[in-house]
Amino acid sequence: MNQPCDPVRVLLVDDHADSLRAMAALLEGADRQVVTADSGEEALRCLLQGDYAVVLLDVKMAGLDGYETAALIRSREKTRQIPIIFLTSNNKEVDHVAKGYSHGAVDYLFKPFPPAILRSKVDVFVELAKKNVALTRQNAELQRAKKELAERARELARSNTDLEHFAYVASHDLKEPLRMVSSYVNLLARRYKDRLDTDANDFIDFAVHGVNRMERLIQDVLSYSRVGGKRESQIVNGEQVLAGAIARLGSCIRDSEALITHEPLPTFDSSQMRPRCASMIRLHNASPTPEPSYSAWLCKR
Repeated sequence: MNQPCDPVRVLLVDDHADSLRAMAALLEGADRQVVTADSGEEALRCLLQGDYAVVLLDVKMAGLDGYETAALIRSREKTRQIPIIFLTSNNKEVDHVAKGYSHGAVDYLFKPFPPAILRSKVDVFVELAKKNVALTRQNAELQRAKKELAERARELARSNTDLEHFAYVASHDLKEPLRMVSSYVNLLARRYKDRLDTDANDFIDFAVHGVNRMERLIQDVLSYSRVGGKRESQIVNGEQVLAGAIARLGSCIRDSEALITHEPLPTFDSSQMRPRCASMIRLHNASPTPEPSYSAWLCKR
């Protein structure tokens, strides 16, 4: 949202009070503040106190004349670029006009001048100053936004580093007890598979499958957390993965007379998305199936 600019200032310099009052009345407006000075010295003091859109400077004045005042204005870095319009009722010779331009004037007007002409010339510089103020403000806002963005980027980098560290520690701590469970489940499978009833064999298969899946999940979490590192990934078609999942659930789907619907699926990283593929399937008129092989066993009961 653009904020309204403060009124810009216009400086009138003339050692004739009547002339100052007339020009001030002519140039006043809601978008500007008209400041008057009755000498070159007073004008320089005004310029030390703020920025101005334009300076209207009488050539012939007591003390510092217009040319000398303009030279001093141009000698100061902060005021060097302020537009100066010379006003005079004398010094109409070409040499004096050339001298005015050589002192940095943007225009040279002879009194008496049409009020509308002076007003239109000043309006141009007022509008230009307002645009410069708005541009300066926008640049400042842009710099603040860039600074905030850079700070957020640094915070995100720190967060990603913390996340990777946490995932590494968590996966390491989870792998230790899981490794022990996996060892004993596999030992149980080798020693007692086919020596017990069919249900026991199925239970052993479920345990082995669950341990293997848990190991993949832990590894996938660790890999996915490494957002700053390079990871090899295999991009597969989501429709193919869904078709494979439906095939593995074939007997359960037939026995439960489930209706499977899905929206078009994109391609994705199979190593990271595979554990979630079951959530893409909606089974209507059927119980939730958190584990495909276990669900198939339930469907046979």
